[in-house]
Amino acid sequence: MKLTAIFLTLLLFSANQYLVKYAAASGSFTFKIETEENNRSFAFQVYECENFEVDWGEGSGYEEPADGTKLFSYEYKSPGEYKIKVRGKTERISFYGEGKGTPGLLTDILTPVTDGVEGITSAKEMFRSISSFDGYIGNWDVSNLKNFATFLKPSKLPTETYNKLREVHLYKAGRN
Repeated sequence: MKLTAIFLTLLLFSANQYLVKYAAASGSFTFKIETEENNRSFAFQVYECENFEVDWGEGSGYEEPADGTKLFSYEYKSPGEYKIKVRGKTERISFYGEGKGTPGLLTDILTPVTDGVEGITSAKEMFRSISSFDGYIGNWDVSNLKNFATFLKPSKLPTETYNKLREVHLYKAGRN
């Protein structure tokens, strides 16, 4: 009886540790990119991440989790549309990535970022230099965001999309 109680305690402890580690992994922040040539890389950067995982949309599943500040990059062998899924915890995601990312390939945001990512406090450069993005982000919870620096610096966006992004920014700034 005592051995059974110890076993159950250990089992519950292990299950709890798993749930704590992977709680944010229950969903995913999903976005779409499009490549038009062979051997084209896509990259984005995350800052101060914990257990951050990427599924590049080619059927191989999630990569090993990463921690810290990291530039994620993947080379696609063939042209096409790819749905990338990410999950974990990070303070910031930037498709511009301080000039190291490839924001021009991003074509759509398929889920709110909070579906798989927790801890975001900055939208700095999130959509900087994006040229073809037409996703809807009006339903995003921006209540924890503190930094919108260069969030709205995409110069090639269609007016309607730019206005959607601006609405979210102004709402957060209390100027709605």
